[in-house]
Amino acid sequence: MDGYSEEPMKTETVKGEAGKDISGLYPADPTREGFKPTGWDKYIDNLLNYEPNVVITFTWEQLWDVKWVDADGTQIKQEYYDVDPDKISADEYPGVPAAPNGYAFDKWEITKDEAKMTAVIKPIYKPYTVATPGYTNGTFTPNEVK
Repeated sequence: MDGYSEEPMKTETVKGEAGKDISGLYPADPTREGFKPTGWDKYIDNLLNYEPNVVITFTWEQLWDVKWVDADGTQIKQEYYDVDPDKISADEYPGVPAAPNGYAFDKWEITKDEAKMTAVIKPIYKPYTVATPGYTNGTFTPNEVK
């Protein structure tokens, strides 16, 4: 069984002498997007170690589905991780999207759904102002040069 759809990947009838090597009868490991394979739930390598009508299932570990979005919510990157999104290295982050006029990038914000193992990471911007020395309340006062 592939451990996901519960559909058999392969059915094999094995007859033969005790001790016959049957390790080569396993199908190739399946793949599944968003999951890390953890292997077969049991391994039978010869006919000394078998049960009649045995079902061997491939097992999986769900990965975090992490999406980065821009300020408008448009996806800019998606990756799967086997670590909590809070622990993703800054080197993995995409470049900071352009800030709207009058704003500057402040930080990345992570919103997680632990049950679904999904996370959305978006940039947070803060307004900025440019201070001009000598300009106060609409009046410019030149600095005195000494």
